Parts: sequence; structure tokens; C-alpha cells
Amino acid sequence: MMAPKLKVRTPWYPFEETYNLEEAQYHLFNQRPPILVTVDGQVIGSYRELIQLAAQDDYKDREFVEATATPYVVAGG
Repeated sequence: MMAPKLKVRTPWYPFEETYNLEEAQYHLFNQRPPILVTVDGQVIGSYRELIQLAAQDDYKDREFVEATATPYVVAGG
């Protein structure tokens, strides 16, 4: 079975983006400023964690894993 694709939502962006897991490494985890990635309420802090999650029984047979990507926003004054 192939690894699931990642379907990514950004809270204020109206469209979903879909990546294979290798693409997610570059689009989500190599960004500056960093992006907070969550899957089912669990924070995914690195590409390695994403691969480990995708290999779990709950995810490995899915066509898609749904994630939320939220850029960190620094507030100041």
C-alpha cells in the first residue's frame, strides 16, 4: 500500500492543498517563519514525526491524512 497523501488546510486560506509525504517536507517543515502542523489535534513537529504518524495502523491505509497548517504569528507592541 502506498503512503497516504497529506490534505492540508490553513485556517484563513479557502483552499486545501494536497501533498505526497515527500513534498510535505519542503512545503511544511522547511518554512521560515515556521508553521504549526497538526493532525487530529496532535502537533507534528518535524517531517520525521509525520512519517512515523503515517506509518501507524490508524493512518497507513488511508488515502489522505488531514492536517492543519498554521503559520506562527508573533504579536508585539
